Amino acid sequence: MENVLDTCGLSCPQPALETLNFIQQNGADEFTVLTDSITSRENIIRTAKKQGYGLKHEEKQLMTMYLHFSKNA
Repeated sequence: MENVLDTCGLSCPQPALETLNFIQQNGADEFTVLTDSITSRENIIRTAKKQGYGLKHEEKQLMTMYLHFSKNA
């Protein structure tokens, strides 16, 4: 899968920092972040929003949340 960042198993603030690095290095219009923590979810969404991305939609499978972002969503 392209433009996917897996932050499962990482503790805060690492998922948000990884998301920021991914955005800065990738620059894609759309991407997905996987996380398994509610706290990380909130921090990832906040980080992406500061970079001009909005949460397009979200899926949950077992303990993993799939956060789908889009530029200017």
